[in-house]
Amino acid sequence: DDIVIHARDTSKHDELFFKVMQRFKEKGLRVNPKKVQFRKSEVELLGVTIDGDNRNPSEITRNLALESKRPECVKELRTFLGLAGWFREFIGNFAMITVALTEALKGNKKWKWSDEMESEFTLVKEELRNIRSLKIPDYNKSFRLRTDACDTGLGAVLLQTNSEGKWVPIQWASKKLTPTERRYTITEKEMLAVVWGIEKFEYELRGRRFELMTDHKALEEIRNKPYFNNNRVNRWIERIQEYDFSVQYVKGELMGDADALSRQFQEEKQKENKLKGISKQTEWKIMKHTIINREKEYAKFDDGSQKEIPKIEERNELIEEIHTDLNHRGVKATHYKLKQKYYWPGMKDSVTRILKECETCQVANRKTKGGVEFVTANRKGEKFAIDIMEIGEPRRRILIGIDYFTRYVYAKQIKERTSEEIISVLEEWFTRGDVPEVLISD
Repeated sequence: DDIVIHARDTSKHDELFFKVMQRFKEKGLRVNPKKVQFRKSEVELLGVTIDGDNRNPSEITRNLALESKRPECVKELRTFLGLAGWFREFIGNFAMITVALTEALKGNKKWKWSDEMESEFTLVKEELRNIRSLKIPDYNKSFRLRTDACDTGLGAVLLQTNSEGKWVPIQWASKKLTPTERRYTITEKEMLAVVWGIEKFEYELRGRRFELMTDHKALEEIRNKPYFNNNRVNRWIERIQEYDFSVQYVKGELMGDADALSRQFQEEKQKENKLKGISKQTEWKIMKHTIINREKEYAKFDDGSQKEIPKIEERNELIEEIHTDLNHRGVKATHYKLKQKYYWPGMKDSVTRILKECETCQVANRKTKGGVEFVTANRKGEKFAIDIMEIGEPRRRILIGIDYFTRYVYAKQIKERTSEEIISVLEEWFTRGDVPEVLISD
């Protein structure tokens, strides 16, 4: 229920103030005079102190987090992370330095405060003590986005020049990688950081020219090179085609902010776990045909080979990733690719079940009365197919579209099967790129 009136000068401020008061009067609303602050150059709002140029964390809220004692239960841990997380836009690597703490909130695990949790708890407080101001964005100036990736997470920072012409942060962002994402190649992780970073700051970047900075040389050509030899990377490039930006490659040691936010966590972990890392090598146990270490489980076969046994909660996503990388080929091809590296009992049945639920395959496999002609395309935008599927209870209609060359899939819920609504959705899709030469529909 807080209302803030802001302007660049006193006269404009007073003009807006009287307009707001007039609107209050018209609606029968009253204001408590004791709670009103007039003509302030600095205000505190939603845990953040704002002046004309910068945003700073509220000292009251920050001190609540800094003075928090070590949590003794899940409820207390959730409270601490809630307080600290309020300032995650000020902390570049927040997601990466709270991995063990956030994991402890999942499921009905027995409460146990580990050395790793203690280390992260201390590190979060240290970051809170060293928070820097964030510049308030000026939408008349250009933006710069820096992104980076490491083994465990992604980092991004949005920057803009201050009054002295120096590039300073507007907002930090970080994301912990999922188990599947951690298996990505370096290029895939770096490209994921780019896509995630751009979409994270969509409000600031959409419709404006900006500069993207990366320390991964292979991504320097994403605006000039039509396609990479990697379907996943190509799909991500497709997602950001509507944005207007240039790409600048900068060596890691020169990247500064974004590189530091992904590397710092790794360096802290290396210091903390140096002795643990050495002892891990001797902690392998052989149990019948299974090899277990502290993080992964492997199946051992008679020929001496071994394959990773993914956790149950990771298997569906792993199948979907491989199936997509194979351009939605069938059970046999997906299972063959999967079993080169992984194993679990009933793996082929799992593949069959997931592929039956694949929406892209459902569209591609539908047959018309006259039979099906195998459709091929030689370039993006040459042929585009659409179909409508109904799912769930109550039934929901989903309009599905797919580019036959890139295999990029579009989907949107529609209310009715009318030409007007379908055309409206297609117009929305095609404003993001070229209109296809051929549209296929039954």
